Amino acid sequence: PNILSTFTGLPLDESAPFSFADASQHSGVRIIQEHISTILADGDSDVAQYVTHWHAYALQKRTKTGVMLAFVGASGSGKSTLYFKSTHNHPIMRELFWRMYQGVPGLQQVLARFNSMTGNKLLCVCEEIGEKAGVHNMAHLKFLADAEEVPVEAKHLDAVVMRDCRNFVMLTNYLNAFGLDGDTGDCSRKVAIFRVSEKFSTRACRDDPDVAAAAKEYFTRLNAAMRDPETLRAYFWYNMNMDLTDFSPYEFKETAVMQDMRQAADAELGAGAGWLRAWAGGEWPAALAQFGSSAEPEGYAPYEQDKFYSHATLIACFRAYAAECSREHVSL
Repeated sequence: PNILSTFTGLPLDESAPFSFADASQHSGVRIIQEHISTILADGDSDVAQYVTHWHAYALQKRTKTGVMLAFVGASGSGKSTLYFKSTHNHPIMRELFWRMYQGVPGLQQVLARFNSMTGNKLLCVCEEIGEKAGVHNMAHLKFLADAEEVPVEAKHLDAVVMRDCRNFVMLTNYLNAFGLDGDTGDCSRKVAIFRVSEKFSTRACRDDPDVAAAAKEYFTRLNAAMRDPETLRAYFWYNMNMDLTDFSPYEFKETAVMQDMRQAADAELGAGAGWLRAWAGGEWPAALAQFGSSAEPEGYAPYEQDKFYSHATLIACFRAYAAECSREHVSL
């Protein structure tokens, strides 16, 4: 009601459908899935399944998953091959989403005030995210991940609020492009960060001629598959007919790169980091039952966001946490 929609579907909606079983066995689809499994997921089957289901969700639901995919890897590793057009590749995601696809360098265009190109898009790919760019803009990225509306504004025209259905893919060479959630001190559940395989990276190819030859053969085969109209159709229906009954976008495991980020932050913050995260996240004192205690420990103060706590209260709370976790007297 009260909304005029000009969306008439994706170009492959009216194509002859493949059954999921037939699409799964299509040679081109298997090549693309091999790339997701071996390169984007670096051999991790859980990550590969999550990324695959994320793609299917975006195509089937035509709305936001609420979670951004962020792929981190060295130059030439293949992280952008499916998503962003460069000199030699033919990204299948751009073909699947057609006019509903948006590809931009960095974050500037998705964060800018004048953003008329953001309207009516289903997939937004941000290539070459700069060093710490995601860290500095994490609050805005978290908002974009699941915001239902976006103000679209062109120069000299009034802004118009539109429904925002974009799913975001972030591509970067920098391990520190994204940081921890400022609210929880942990990785945000709105940004899933994956480190890709670097076996075909520019450096690996430069150091080993055999790797360079294998990379050339691999990417030639992958791009040939993505250029094939039959692969495009089969891959579209592979995603459209995938069962998403048990898929929840926010349920992804903490990957190795996310663990590294958290551990690095813990090292910088010191011994109190684990307690701060547990306290703010509600994991303590709820978890004290495992220590045989159901009562709140002496010195405990319930956590409330934006509430001021004196240093005396914080120290008392940390002492109680350390004592309960060690189940013995701790001299601090």
